[in-house]
Amino acid sequence: MHVGGRAVDVQPQDSASWVERNAASPDWCRRYDTEYRHFEYKSSYATSGCPALLPSATGS
Repeated sequence: MHVGGRAVDVQPQDSASWVERNAASPDWCRRYDTEYRHFEYKSSYATSGCPALLPSATGS
């Protein structure tokens, strides 16, 4: 997702928390429970909302 331009890592944690609270409407959602800083873009998030967090990027 990073290589394709559809993911960003936001740091420090205060900034990532701000993005999580305020940026879901423009299609960015936090995706992994273990990665507070990782956000992914998908245009459908604007209408469907953010999906449930996945446990980790490795799937475990």
